[in-house]
Amino acid sequence: MWLAWAALCAGRLDGAPANAAGLSAEHVALMEFLTNRPPIKRVEFDLSYNRIFPEEPPDPPFVRVRASLQPGGFYFQFPTPYPFRTPYTKGESADYYWGVTSNVVSLAPKSGPGADPKNGTQIVVENERKELEELLQFGLEEAAPGSIHWLTPTNFVASTRPLKNGERLRLTGRLILDRDGRPKELRYQDAERRAIDIVVRYRYEERGAVLPKTTIVQRDKSIIRPHPGQRLMTNILVSLEPGVVPEAAQGFTPSMFIGEQDPPRELLINSNGVRYVVTELGMIRNEGVEPPAYALVTERPGAARYGGLVVTVALACGFVWWLGKRRRQPTTPNQKS
Repeated sequence: MWLAWAALCAGRLDGAPANAAGLSAEHVALMEFLTNRPPIKRVEFDLSYNRIFPEEPPDPPFVRVRASLQPGGFYFQFPTPYPFRTPYTKGESADYYWGVTSNVVSLAPKSGPGADPKNGTQIVVENERKELEELLQFGLEEAAPGSIHWLTPTNFVASTRPLKNGERLRLTGRLILDRDGRPKELRYQDAERRAIDIVVRYRYEERGAVLPKTTIVQRDKSIIRPHPGQRLMTNILVSLEPGVVPEAAQGFTPSMFIGEQDPPRELLINSNGVRYVVTELGMIRNEGVEPPAYALVTERPGAARYGGLVVTVALACGFVWWLGKRRRQPTTPNQKS
């Protein structure tokens, strides 16, 4: 895992000081990752999720997450259940936002018929991508990925993601090293107000061109979020493998996470901000509305059906557009839908 990362760190460090020579391998690795993050083939974290304040792992309950971030899309997975959440995978392909749980597959088109920023699946998937990118910032979660610029080996500037008004806040920060030159602590704040100081602490378990094993984030307020809630969380890096996933050139699809022997799942389609259910005969209805009797059958489609989801959704979105148009016309109670 780390050999590939060490090779990446041996190259030129764009955005970092030219005098990087003489810095520890751990120092260069963190600077390089924050400045020029590569595609992530696979990464696993154990997270405390702000529900507890563990200082030393393995204080429970840590939650395992698994993910990949590629140029064409991503996935973010909770492989095991924990309080208030069941196992699920959310992801993105070139054409769709999607989610897979033990009993449901949901999709939302990214463009064309039915695409709408109010589609529930799109909202959830975009939030999951943001969470993944924040994890990969190693505590610098309020800075936009790729925005960091090193002024010196230990001082940097960055910017936030666009706020609701489109404004980006400027951040300033510094990296504090231990006696061996390894990153020990990172502090950053709003460059203008300087009222909020976010503290990140790092711990390593091995030497060399490796990223921190443990990242502890502590803050009393958020720089960019309106709610002030205190945040004290621990993220443990289990594994990280940089690189490209050849079969994910166009992103990830639900069928990659559904086995042929898995139990059947209900199919939900988001279109124009409304969620629809695809019944066993391929009919689409507004969720929560009972389908007509002729749409009910005793057998559900097998898991193999999900390999053709793209075709199903393309047809479904066209049908939903027609359905919305029809609903604006008078109907009779007995009209089939």
